[in-house]
Amino acid sequence: MSRERVEVPTKLISLKLKTIDGADVILTRLLHDIGVIKISRLFPDETDPELATLYTVAAESSGSDLVLKKLAEDPDVEFAEFFPPRKLV
Repeated sequence: MSRERVEVPTKLISLKLKTIDGADVILTRLLHDIGVIKISRLFPDETDPELATLYTVAAESSGSDLVLKKLAEDPDVEFAEFFPPRKLV
């Protein structure tokens, strides 16, 4: 009987993040330095700087405290907060 390694899905949390205008460099830093899994623009086609700098961030729930702490300390981040999952009813 052979044993296969089974990948167990990791529980993810979502955060909403706003960077200062022109701070796209933070996105690469987040992906590499603090374990963020995915970053997406909240309004992908927006040109208004206020809306174009809003992102959703997916991170492992086990590291959520560290991710929020790092974001709060980053001078390029205006705010970061938990983004509750949306459900269609």
